[in-house]
Amino acid sequence: MLVSGFDILFFWVARMIMMGLEFMNDVPFHEVYIHALIRDEHGEKMSKSKGNVIDPLVMMEKYGTDAFRFTLAVLAAQGRDIKLSESRIESYRNFITKLWNAARFVFLNTGTVSDITHRSLKGLANKWILSRLHRTIENTRKFLDSYEFDRAAQTLYLFTWNEFCDWFIETAKFNLQAQDVTIREETAWTLRFVLEVLLRLLHPFIPFITEELHNLLMPQEEKFVATMAYPTPGDARFFPDAEENMKGVMSVVTSIRNTRSTYNIPPAQKLNVVLREHQPGSFTPEMLELINHLANLESVQIAEANWSPEKGTSRDVTEKAEVYIPLGGIVDFEKEYQRLSKKISKMRERLKQLTEKLQNEAFLKNAPAEVVQKIRTEAVRVKSELEVFTKNLEEIDRMARSS
Repeated sequence: MLVSGFDILFFWVARMIMMGLEFMNDVPFHEVYIHALIRDEHGEKMSKSKGNVIDPLVMMEKYGTDAFRFTLAVLAAQGRDIKLSESRIESYRNFITKLWNAARFVFLNTGTVSDITHRSLKGLANKWILSRLHRTIENTRKFLDSYEFDRAAQTLYLFTWNEFCDWFIETAKFNLQAQDVTIREETAWTLRFVLEVLLRLLHPFIPFITEELHNLLMPQEEKFVATMAYPTPGDARFFPDAEENMKGVMSVVTSIRNTRSTYNIPPAQKLNVVLREHQPGSFTPEMLELINHLANLESVQIAEANWSPEKGTSRDVTEKAEVYIPLGGIVDFEKEYQRLSKKISKMRERLKQLTEKLQNEAFLKNAPAEVVQKIRTEAVRVKSELEVFTKNLEEIDRMARSS
């Protein structure tokens, strides 16, 4: 395989093939990967005269080489140039920091763990993360084999940030304090196992931090990570039932968090939650314990057959259950209605100002392209947020009338 840019296809790639056929009776390569050209954030070619050059050495010094590499990988979609900006590099530096902090949590909370295998796991969250790891390995290898480096990087980003850090580590904080020593030990083992495999998965993209963390995680290992086997799906295990059950837990927790956001309820406020299952027996005691921990609840219960919600109770529907939260005495609906109405009024005024600017032909003609793009981006954001807040206001109005 040859890696090249499209601008020298004839001058270099085609001539190499013709010379190979002429002098060796064979082609020198069978595949050509056409990499993207790197432009500025507006899609313009970088030029010193324009002052839009992004110096990679400066960016690596400022944000780290791993962050710079990962940014390029995530943006390297086939057939499309890379629109590079410093803000994007900064955001992926945050990803590197997230991985470092997750590793520190593992180092501080696992210590020496027993010799456990993923085939003997009992905990729902532990089996779920191994199953998600299995899928992540599968998808990453598939994308690498087809040279879709951006999709491989995005797959690893989402698994690391959303599933490993945001969900599994939060469940681990709970399970590491469990009375059952078996759950504590297997959670510690799972944390270390998943981190080790994840570091090998990420190594081609961010080699420096993964090498450092792998040395800290496994000091007895004398090989460089680059010389180790790249993970295969067989390194983990597939637990479809655990994925399905954990999906039910996450959907309920997300619903509760959305209700907190809608009614401006602080995270520290304990809530009582009632679930009306679509299918009886959908939620096991372990699932209810995880929901209680992840959503910071006073209690979570399954509704009896004859149970009916009291006035001032919010309702949401998830895949496995209806979620009811009594809010009487917790939320002042009239006060929340007034607060949100004022916020929406200000947002509508701001959106009007932005829209008028974007409809002004003189402004569009004379303003710098980056200024126009910034206003367009803000208009899209304000419009999206306005839709969410308007929907929240309608819900609060309904609750105020029913309480």
